[in-house]
Amino acid sequence: MLFRFNEGICDHTGRFWVGVMFDPVEAGPTPRKGHLHSFTFEDGLRPEEDTAELHNGMAISANAESFILSHSNEGIIYKFDFDVTGAGLGARSEFARIASSIGLPDGAALDVDGYYWCALHGAGRLRRYTPQGDIDCEIDLPVSKPTMCAFGGEDLETMYVTSASEGVNIADEPLAGALLRFRPGVKGIARSYTVRADRRIF
Repeated sequence: MLFRFNEGICDHTGRFWVGVMFDPVEAGPTPRKGHLHSFTFEDGLRPEEDTAELHNGMAISANAESFILSHSNEGIIYKFDFDVTGAGLGARSEFARIASSIGLPDGAALDVDGYYWCALHGAGRLRRYTPQGDIDCEIDLPVSKPTMCAFGGEDLETMYVTSASEGVNIADEPLAGALLRFRPGVKGIARSYTVRADRRIF
């Protein structure tokens, strides 16, 4: 086995999108790119055109017209035109690029203003991007390897951040692996799903 599933997201119809990570059972194989997939019970698991060594940072705009996805090992975050009714990715453009010397783009979330929040794995911070892909601000964290950020709570005004502890000296970083939370001053997007009457999703 060369790949395993890594991160997923549901679109507005309930279709599940899931990326992969090149993670061979045995050491030695040259890194390869694997397909992004989509899944419904009706259509099963379907490979999509986008390929990467490591998919992360999935987010879908409130109007379901854009799909954001990072290729972590390349340090590139892409924005796709998105057709949610046809469950298809359209034209792709580069949204942002992160130097490997800083960290890897990991899990992400969108807020109600359309700004993209990205956990920078290895950099110990969250970075907020404008809808155009410019850096808006950064928030330093007490962990070096944040892995995912998500809005939660009844008012969606709380940001939750997961972190990793693998390869970290816990004596130097006692909160490594912890779940963190704070209030960033902006709300997340409320999710609602519309399932077509003629399509069995779940």
